[in-house]
Amino acid sequence: MLGFDRFTERAQEAATRAYEIMLRYKHTQLDTEHLLLALLEEKDDIVSGLLEEMDVDMQRIRRRVDDVLEASNRLSS
Repeated sequence: MLGFDRFTERAQEAATRAYEIMLRYKHTQLDTEHLLLALLEEKDDIVSGLLEEMDVDMQRIRRRVDDVLEASNRLSS
C-alpha cells in the first residue's frame, strides 16, 4: 500500500486488514470505521485486550460498526 511503508509491521497489517474490509463492503474510500473493525476483528490484539479489560461489549461494538459500514455508500454494480 502506498505510504504505509514507514508504519510498523503491526500497523501495516492493520492497514491491510482495513483495506480488505473496505473491499468486502464494496466501498471506494478507506475510513476510520474500516480500521476500527480491522482492530476489533484481531483476536490477540492489544486493542481487543484493553476493551475487554474495560468490560466493553465487543460484539455490540462490532455490530454497530458493521451497521455503519453497511449503510455507507458502495460501488455501483
